[in-house]
Amino acid sequence: MRARWGILLTFVSAHLVGCGVLDGEPDCERKGTGVSGIAGVFSFNGGTLAYAVAGEPAVYPFTWPTQQTCDDTVSLRLERADGTEAPAEAVFQRFDNTKGVFTLTTRESGAFQLKLIFEPGTRVATLSTLVVEDRSAAYEELPRWCTRVQRTASGALLCDQRVFRDGVQVMERPAETRHTVAGNVVWEWDFSDGTLRRLVDEGSGALREDPLVPLDVPCCAGPELLVSSERDVLAVGTELYRYEATSTGLASCGSATYGTGSGNSKYFLGESLLFRNYTLAFLVFRQLSRSEACVFSLEGSDVTPVPWAGPVSQQHNGCQLLAGTHVGVGDGGVWVHDTSKAPSILRFYAQVGQGLVEAGSLEIPRALEVGPAHGVNPGPPELRHGEERILPRFVNGRFAFDLYRPSPGYEFRDSSEGLVTFITSQGPGTTRVYRR
Repeated sequence: MRARWGILLTFVSAHLVGCGVLDGEPDCERKGTGVSGIAGVFSFNGGTLAYAVAGEPAVYPFTWPTQQTCDDTVSLRLERADGTEAPAEAVFQRFDNTKGVFTLTTRESGAFQLKLIFEPGTRVATLSTLVVEDRSAAYEELPRWCTRVQRTASGALLCDQRVFRDGVQVMERPAETRHTVAGNVVWEWDFSDGTLRRLVDEGSGALREDPLVPLDVPCCAGPELLVSSERDVLAVGTELYRYEATSTGLASCGSATYGTGSGNSKYFLGESLLFRNYTLAFLVFRQLSRSEACVFSLEGSDVTPVPWAGPVSQQHNGCQLLAGTHVGVGDGGVWVHDTSKAPSILRFYAQVGQGLVEAGSLEIPRALEVGPAHGVNPGPPELRHGEERILPRFVNGRFAFDLYRPSPGYEFRDSSEGLVTFITSQGPGTTRVYRR
């Protein structure tokens, strides 16, 4: 189905630059009222949020900066964070000496500054905007509730311990198992006997269990996190463990401690996130009011800690301190929510070398709530507005946003880097799966 685009507008500031008094118009400066803001679509005090769909008229009232005819023209410029202009179409209409409207159409998702420029006098009213792509139209339906959903590259959906193709169940795994998916490989951790198995999606029917002998895992009965590639799997328990598929079976490839200080005393607090980029793994966990990221090398046959090489003020026990607390991962980096200021700031840390560097930041509109990611392998954070979810991306140095609006009767379940799910209790209960 055709994807829809939307724009979500949140007022940040409105100000005038310059006097703009014309010769022969002595009343312009005396009767100037200033820009009072854009009203009608967004209630700045009440917190009512509204969307406009791109390609359809989206009308926004505004107040002219004077009550005279000094400001004869108005134009609009939509700017990205780097100051470059984003494509947008605007049509303006002036009703009287104080009021006007503009109709805006835009195609590019991201975070922008919208500038209304009044001339002569070159006064500028600034509006902060988030442009989101509406991804609510295309989904798959599963005929049951799912607490966790994952997808193989060939299209099989794992709904907890059940495997579906095109909405039809083709396989069921033991009840006390947990799975993580990479490409067409499904890693299965069996809590009942503490074993790890590897299954392969061959594109049709049930998953094929790898003929490799299951490994008696020394890690733990139930690992806190599982992250995998098609070749190996990482498990977080009391340590960070790695297991690999070899020609002779599943083999243990070492482990490493994390979050420890002198005397091996544990400093690990709060929920953790784990992501990997090629031969590096990043384990992020909370340390009091901030999060820290510990880096591990996966080269060779062992898991080796990589000490943080940045400023001493930004490190703790060899790990990197981040400016806020982690709320999700994705796009090769970690999302951090900084609540030390108002409005709060969402930051994205990207991998650079063997560490993380802040690559972008975004002030969170007051009408949105930042929630941590959920799912078997959590993805980006959730910007919440009721049951609606807006999931951020950071691609090629820019923010982008995906909007998911549930149908009546559906409520949000969880999200990962690749999937978003909603469930309904109507009838026997179903799960809608949106592919990101």
